[in-house]
Amino acid sequence: MRRIICVLLSVFSLSFVSCDKDEDVSFEETPYYLGYFEGIVNDQDMSIINQSGYGCVIDHGNFWEETSINMSGFHWEIPLKVNISDYPYPLLKISLIPLREGEYMIDKGKLLNEEVESTVRITKDDAKIIYHPLKSSFKIQVDSIRFHEGSGTPYIEGKMEGILYNIDNLKDSVVIKDAIFGIH
Repeated sequence: MRRIICVLLSVFSLSFVSCDKDEDVSFEETPYYLGYFEGIVNDQDMSIINQSGYGCVIDHGNFWEETSINMSGFHWEIPLKVNISDYPYPLLKISLIPLREGEYMIDKGKLLNEEVESTVRITKDDAKIIYHPLKSSFKIQVDSIRFHEGSGTPYIEGKMEGILYNIDNLKDSVVIKDAIFGIH
């Protein structure tokens, strides 16, 4: 009987211990290989998440900073694995210039000679088919840019949505909705 009472008291006392759902994940717990993309691509749910440093699905991005003109930028690629038969997978290529928190309304898929601004495009079939934001702007919202001690590459998280059109056939498009992303 005493044993039953002890067990019940233990269970009862543990019921008061809980995790705070609003508790922030400490920056030290953020993995170095952060890379994720979750959203809807052409009406199909897509979730790509790096699970470890080995065999990352979304490679780390490329960060650059030009201190003489006080400008920085970030470029990365996301393989859009909608269908396993699509290999090599279409690549969503994003460049954010200047890198900052806030909203980007991107109208270009490729820069001309001396332009310095944000771009977004998809390349498919080894870049034989290219999609750009031709009819309307592609929206990227950067919610967070953080630097980890010992790394010159930022952790970037945010949201994106928009339509990219095949530059050779405007009836062919890729629609991205309700997407969230994180990259380092």
